[in-house]
Amino acid sequence: MVSYRLSFIFFVSLFLLHATAQAVILAPEQQHWLDSKNNTIIVRPEKSYPPFSFVSSTPSIRPKGLAVDYLDLVARKLGAQPTYLEAKSRSSILEDLKSGKEGIALAISEKGELGDILYFTEPFIKIPAVIVTRKDYKKSSIDLTLADFNAKQVAITDGYAVSDYIKNNYQRIIIEPVTDDEVGLQKLLLGEVDAAVMDLASLSYYTSRDVLSYVTIAGQTGFEYELSFAVPRTMPDLQIILNAGLKEITPSERSIIKDRWITFPEKENLSALDKKFVLTGGPLWIGLSILGGIIIIILLTIMIVHSRKHHYLYADSVLKKKHKEDKINNLTKELENLENASSVLNENMEEIKTLEKTIHEKIENLKD
Repeated sequence: MVSYRLSFIFFVSLFLLHATAQAVILAPEQQHWLDSKNNTIIVRPEKSYPPFSFVSSTPSIRPKGLAVDYLDLVARKLGAQPTYLEAKSRSSILEDLKSGKEGIALAISEKGELGDILYFTEPFIKIPAVIVTRKDYKKSSIDLTLADFNAKQVAITDGYAVSDYIKNNYQRIIIEPVTDDEVGLQKLLLGEVDAAVMDLASLSYYTSRDVLSYVTIAGQTGFEYELSFAVPRTMPDLQIILNAGLKEITPSERSIIKDRWITFPEKENLSALDKKFVLTGGPLWIGLSILGGIIIIILLTIMIVHSRKHHYLYADSVLKKKHKEDKINNLTKELENLENASSVLNENMEEIKTLEKTIHEKIENLKD
């Protein structure tokens, strides 16, 4: 009897999932436009804008990132197929779109002249820009503001919207323009600047990769990025189509994408930012989100009942692997310490030899 009930629940769950995953219904003119493109949408990904859009060192690797995941999800809901062109710099992508070339820019803030030459979708995510300092930076208070950096050098990626915000509101800050956030963080670590300003998601990308264990979030800027898809003015139908797809994304789906790309190994200084870190979403989807949660719980329960042994074995394997990695890391650190000690010892030996040579020379001079 129990097995029959579980089977019934399983099939009902599949039916509900299928019912909530139907393709977006477009207006006739937009559907005709999409059909004329063979249900294919051209995407112009950014080469180095982690975690939103970036590629690895291998040219053939497909672009990845938070904005890529959003575009892929929108395409599935539209029943469309995204085609990713070669990843380029942001300036190159904007020039292509300004000239009327077909394609979608993945994560752009509507600002200044861009709003006059491109069409922007509704923002799919909002990200606060934060102040980043070295952990040994002497702070005048627990939470710093941009006003605390008057007459000090702050690294900001050239062309980002927060740069204009600071120029207009904090004229006394000395802006150090950099090519990307990674360069800004490198300058911060080397002591070439007092702070860096970047969005919270980009910072999480570098800290989650253990690249930066010496920096911390010192405070908020008061500026928030609202990232959208952008299309050339020659393609107004595409803007409407993308907006239709974005409206179909549920809060739970947004949360899954956020948690995949925005994580911090250390939770310090994040409590004050939690309220600022808002994901766009509509109340119309709250009911479907709850329904989706119930379905997921049901499916997880079924999986646990039938796969408990597998999970135990997997957990044991993970623990053994982690224990092994910890041993390797400890041995690596010991080796680095020995190499450092050896280097210092070699330097001391050179000094001793030099001193010994000098003493011998003095003895020979006295004999003469």
